Amino acid sequence: MRLPSLLRRQGPGATVYTVLLGLFVLFPMVTLVVRAAVGGGFARLTTYPDIGKVVFNTVLLAVGSLVVAMVLGTLLAVSVTASPPHWQRLLGFIPTLPLIVPGVADTLGWIFLFSPRVGYVNSWLRSLPMFDHLKDGPVDIFTLPWIVALTGFSFTGFVYLYVSSSLREVGTELASAARVFGAGPIRTFLTVTLPLIWPSMVYAGGVVLLMGLGQFTNPLLLGSSNGIDVLTTVLFKLKSTYPVDYAFGAALSAPLVIAGFLVVWGQRLSIGAQGKYQVVTSKANHRTQGGSRMAAIPVLVFGALVVLPLIALVLVALSPYWSGQIDWGALSLDQVKSVFGDPRVAAALGVTVRAILITVAIVVPIGFVSAMIQRGFIRAGRGPRTMVDLLTTLPTAIMGFAMLFTYGNPPFAMYGTVGLFVITYVALMIPHAMRPQLTSMLSIGSEFNEAAAIAGASRARRLFTIELPLLRGGISVAITMVVILLFHEFSASLMVATAGTQTIGSLLYDYFSSGVYPQVAVIALLMVVVTLAGVALSGAIGTNRKGSKR
Repeated sequence: MRLPSLLRRQGPGATVYTVLLGLFVLFPMVTLVVRAAVGGGFARLTTYPDIGKVVFNTVLLAVGSLVVAMVLGTLLAVSVTASPPHWQRLLGFIPTLPLIVPGVADTLGWIFLFSPRVGYVNSWLRSLPMFDHLKDGPVDIFTLPWIVALTGFSFTGFVYLYVSSSLREVGTELASAARVFGAGPIRTFLTVTLPLIWPSMVYAGGVVLLMGLGQFTNPLLLGSSNGIDVLTTVLFKLKSTYPVDYAFGAALSAPLVIAGFLVVWGQRLSIGAQGKYQVVTSKANHRTQGGSRMAAIPVLVFGALVVLPLIALVLVALSPYWSGQIDWGALSLDQVKSVFGDPRVAAALGVTVRAILITVAIVVPIGFVSAMIQRGFIRAGRGPRTMVDLLTTLPTAIMGFAMLFTYGNPPFAMYGTVGLFVITYVALMIPHAMRPQLTSMLSIGSEFNEAAAIAGASRARRLFTIELPLLRGGISVAITMVVILLFHEFSASLMVATAGTQTIGSLLYDYFSSGVYPQVAVIALLMVVVTLAGVALSGAIGTNRKGSKR
């Protein structure tokens, strides 16, 4: 028997698995669409007050944040690449900081800085002669342009990761040749570098566009007070009313689902034949020699803008109350003690920890099998592979509402239980559980697997004696990343939370709604600390894995 058939003879398991996975992820969305059609949701959509404005705000937020993120992310990637080689490792970490800091903590920090009346920066600006006549402002963060700008700023790290990786792969030889023949930096970038990194730009743009369409945190915290709504915030308000109008909510969700499929199709159409973007480069000349110190300036400025909101969070957390002036003598740990003495915090932490542990136990094996299919370790046709890939690109902002409708009502009736959080989290985390394991699988090769197959080892024996030990690092990173992301998950948690069953993210919003801002800052900082600890653990795991290779 030939080796390929020996390795790939797996029967219909991959197809069955893919169908079950598709049912789990798509069933809630399909039921929403059916409810919209049967319950007259689409008809009510046309009569909803200001629906045109809501759609306009949603599109403007998505497109505007896309432009901001693409410009900033590309600028930072080029700046890091053009900086001195011995600086690049440290500088390359700075643009990823927005991915580490929870989005809700970052937004709250900006509120504490630029709230029109008591924001720290606004209060300082009004002390200057040119603004001393103002009672509020001069900056109003609760406006649509600020929502767009801050959302794009928070997405910059995604674009940076895609573009910087592509820049490292294409090398500098072609760009250097263009400069030798007289092309300036801008012309070189537009005519040489940009066409080569176009696939990464398209993928990054698709990811950011989907996240912008489903953005929830910034519109909720910054726009609700001024009546600035997008589709996701209208969905949240529907959830807060009784009885919940699921038919209308389903009609609101449908455009986001359709947009997800259109973005995936647009990505493939834009890239076309990927072979035309390949370039042969010499590894010896992979990096520019010398580099420019001036190139580090945009990266350092960006880093300062990331740290500034965190400083505001610390100041508010240590203050007895939030005002525009800092009373250095009144700073203390009293608010920290108050938060950790609140029984609701202990209960929310308990729910969060239980939901996360159960989710990890379910979603990491799902991610492992999905990665095995994508890698080819489990035989699967083009259909299952495409389906697994597609399920990782759907917009997740509506997942909370879809799960609330499907599993919160009879016959499941899981509303108010930890189980509803778990089901929602599993659906959200499948992509994040799969990708680290897939990356690990791509790096180990198939030689040991092939040798064991030739020796007659069964599929199960190869799994437990070869693949799992070799993939230990990828599995550990997947667990770490899922824990990090779930601990500061905000949008879906708010959708399925109840007064009696809350996570740390939904409790933070309750504090925010009640106006107890020092406690809000303490919880936000707690989320930041846990995230940083998780990232450090992930980095240590990755280092140990690399160091253990033979």
